[in-house]
Amino acid sequence: MQTDSECESDVSSIADYATTNRNESKFSCEHLIKRIDSLAQENRVLQIEAQTYKLRLKASQQEIKQLK
Repeated sequence: MQTDSECESDVSSIADYATTNRNESKFSCEHLIKRIDSLAQENRVLQIEAQTYKLRLKASQQEIKQLK
């Protein structure tokens, strides 16, 4: 059977684990939010770049048509 101090130690360890786990989850969540924001920004840039290439392709196709 555990003494009172042993029980208190166990409870303290559990509380410390819960706090640590919560802090890690908070960090992980914040990290993921930043990662999502970063990927969303990169996606916008890539979409604009793709649109630019489509416009350049269309202009080149029209130029080729005129040269024929």
